[in-house]
Amino acid sequence: TRKGGRIAYAVAVVCFALGLTAKPMLVTGPVLLLILDRWPLARGAATGSRLREKIPFVLLASVVGVVTFLVGRAGGIVAGLESLPLWPRHANALVSTATYPVQMIWPAGLRAQHVFRQGIPAGDVALAAVFLAGVSVLAVRWRRERPWFAAGWVWYLTALTPASGVLQQGSHAMADRYTYVPLLGLYWIVAWAGAEFVGVSRRRRRIAALGAATHRQAEAADQFRRSLEIRPGDPEVHFRLARCLAAVGADAGAARHFEACLPAYGETTAVWFDLGTHRMRAGQAAAAASLERAIGLGYDDWEHMRTDPDLSNLRATPAFARLVP
Repeated sequence: TRKGGRIAYAVAVVCFALGLTAKPMLVTGPVLLLILDRWPLARGAATGSRLREKIPFVLLASVVGVVTFLVGRAGGIVAGLESLPLWPRHANALVSTATYPVQMIWPAGLRAQHVFRQGIPAGDVALAAVFLAGVSVLAVRWRRERPWFAAGWVWYLTALTPASGVLQQGSHAMADRYTYVPLLGLYWIVAWAGAEFVGVSRRRRRIAALGAATHRQAEAADQFRRSLEIRPGDPEVHFRLARCLAAVGADAGAARHFEACLPAYGETTAVWFDLGTHRMRAGQAAAAASLERAIGLGYDDWEHMRTDPDLSNLRATPAFARLVP
């Protein structure tokens, strides 16, 4: 209804205002709303009515943007041109903008502060410029057949503008902790590209599922490694890390962590069964003994043992016949 629409509109304006008070990064919000109008909402071109409904958002963003800039300049946070010329700013902006997508895929080198450096190698700047220009060209070429690509890429570049470094604040060169909103655009691209790749092909679906599962296991393994740094010797962390490493094929590390949790979990069927399947994948002769130990402790899921692909080689041996009734 018309009344319901007005209430929803008022709520959206209030929420946007609250978001700006939390993070001035949202000053690009009005432009992001226009992107959403285009895709996925398909509300058509940015006509007068579409633009007028964004006026409250533009006013709020303008006020917060100006206030943030003035406060930063008064506090000496915003660097002037005399202390930081345009070229280092733009060079750093190109390199950082091209680096965030890489960190999204491979989150390495993250830190609390990336110190600004003026002497960025020209090769790095050129490579970043070529990458950004190449993706932008694809976005233009695919704007009709793959609108999600253009929308996601423009969202990323637009939302990242306040933290790009052109308007340098402080001494940091990158602000990866502020990329949660910009990276939404790149996640759209990944999601829709994955859907297009998978299509109706069962084989591609299996490949995509395996890739996603492997990525999740690798991320979980990193988390458990950090947990071990905080709680060295924790048997539960050792066990979970071992399972993650075994899932991604890191056999040596998996064996080490399985064995590390045995003193505490030596009477647990899950540990011995997982150790047995891992040893089977690694081609170790002790696999049958580990499974026998699990069965001795009460493991009795025979159907799983008969169908588990990790035990396929063992099922062809007399040892398996002795294990499973």
